[in-house]
Amino acid sequence: MIEPATPRDLPEIHALLEQLYLPVAGVDDYLRTMLVAREGGRIVGTAGLEVYAFDALLRSVAVDPRWQGRQLGHQLTDAALRLAAAHGVHTVFLLTTTAERFFPKFGFEPIPRDRVPPAVRESVEFQSACPASAIAMQKHLIPTTVLFACVHNAGRSQMAAAWFNLLADSTKARAISAGTHPGPCVHPEVVAAMREVGMDLAGASTSTLTATLAQQAHMLITMGCGDECPVIPGVRRDDWPLEDPKGKNAARVRGIRDDIRRRVEGLLEKEGWHKHAVRAYH
Repeated sequence: MIEPATPRDLPEIHALLEQLYLPVAGVDDYLRTMLVAREGGRIVGTAGLEVYAFDALLRSVAVDPRWQGRQLGHQLTDAALRLAAAHGVHTVFLLTTTAERFFPKFGFEPIPRDRVPPAVRESVEFQSACPASAIAMQKHLIPTTVLFACVHNAGRSQMAAAWFNLLADSTKARAISAGTHPGPCVHPEVVAAMREVGMDLAGASTSTLTATLAQQAHMLITMGCGDECPVIPGVRRDDWPLEDPKGKNAARVRGIRDDIRRRVEGLLEKEGWHKHAVRAYH
């Protein structure tokens, strides 16, 4: 039986973690998101979460040696991921020194530590409980959302979102766009340039960049909106210094369009979000 832990379970939880040489520090602070597996009244497995807004740290996945090899670790991990989803978590992270082959079965993938959000990196487990040699991994429970932002949401950010959604694996990532002072529609010169490559932005609507919208994103990429773009703690941020295509001639808009595609492709390649096959573009 897998169920939520209670305060009276702490001594058994500590004992099991210590038996398996797993960190105990910080466990008591996250008891409300700790799960235990019981057999005959004894705790034979654990799995816990530290929740940080839309991110969570999966920790303390432990199975009594007498119960190992019976898929209990899989059941605990599945239950912890369902618990994370119930808390509105978008991405789950973990550190491991011994189970780097176990967690990929659930969709976790290794990442550099500097890709882990600051709030998670400041946890006890990252700061002191796990050695520097521990491997960081992540699993997205929902596709990563990248927000492209410019001033009018009528040119650069629209082109970037269009390229991104064309080229990205939609099961891994998607793009939205917004502007600090959105215009009424996409600039006609931008519509014409994108139509040349098979994308019609004539009917695309513009959106206002608000803090609430930005909080939906995992990554914010700005394009000229400067200090007016909101700063959202925990959201990765980058700036692409791109020329505004408004009022430019067709050749210049094509150059901006193609520069945006190259930048989007570089981002997809870096993050591992690229489709295996995309349509040809000349």
